[in-house]
Amino acid sequence: MNNNGLYRLWVPFRPQAQCRPRFNIKTRHAYQPEPLFKDCVVSVAVQQRPPRPLGGALGVGLKFCFRRPASRRYEIYKTTKPDLDNVEKPVLDALKRAGWIVDDACVVKTQCIKVWAETDGLEIVVKPLKNIRNFGE
Repeated sequence: MNNNGLYRLWVPFRPQAQCRPRFNIKTRHAYQPEPLFKDCVVSVAVQQRPPRPLGGALGVGLKFCFRRPASRRYEIYKTTKPDLDNVEKPVLDALKRAGWIVDDACVVKTQCIKVWAETDGLEIVVKPLKNIRNFGE
């Protein structure tokens, strides 16, 4: 945490989307494969988690970085798969599992971006938000 109340984390792993639930016809059971990326976020986040899980209203910034191929050398934003909403959900679940946040329902504001970069990875910024109105203003 720095003096602004921000909590920052860098995960050096290629972001992966959360898969859709699948159904096994033989066993008649539904299952959802966990992306390896989610486990990586948990392992890095556990090492750098705050002293107590953050609760109340939270703002989360996510910057998904993908290694730039030669064919995309002039582009800034990644406009191909995975979809932004599918890579956002496993990160919030991983932060809850790692003890960073009380529940992903506490996240009331998100700012997400997918960009081309020199290396694969994910930058996470979590900030507690003021959740009380000033009636004197």
